[in-house]
Amino acid sequence: MEQPMPIFLQRTLYYMRGRMSRSHKNRMTFKLDGLLEKVLADPYLTLTLSVESVVVELAIEECVVVLQVTQKSERQGERPASYLNIAFTGFHDDKLEGVSGDVARVETFIVKMCHKKRKESSAPLMQVLLSFLYCGQA
Repeated sequence: MEQPMPIFLQRTLYYMRGRMSRSHKNRMTFKLDGLLEKVLADPYLTLTLSVESVVVELAIEECVVVLQVTQKSERQGERPASYLNIAFTGFHDDKLEGVSGDVARVETFIVKMCHKKRKESSAPLMQVLLSFLYCGQA
């Protein structure tokens, strides 16, 4: 014999549905490729992706680090950046001018900011060391 459903359940769910702050209208038209298109539509990102090779100079505490950022695709006609190469092409420190044989350690990190739902005040950072190298002055 089937148990009757309680009357208050439908009423409670009806009111809860009306109080929900987000709608599910976009679920019907969601496509996974749309995420990539949305990222590529960012004007700052497309500016950097359309450039094949960029030379960047970073001035950090009187030191200048020159790096060359190259984006390569494995096949022609593919989307702009399949992978990214970062090459340190120079290091200059004004304090070490005239001193020979000194070595500088250059570290490369990827920093991932993990935003959590529900607007938490502190976003945890995850920092991954990619590589480090020693640059000597010639």
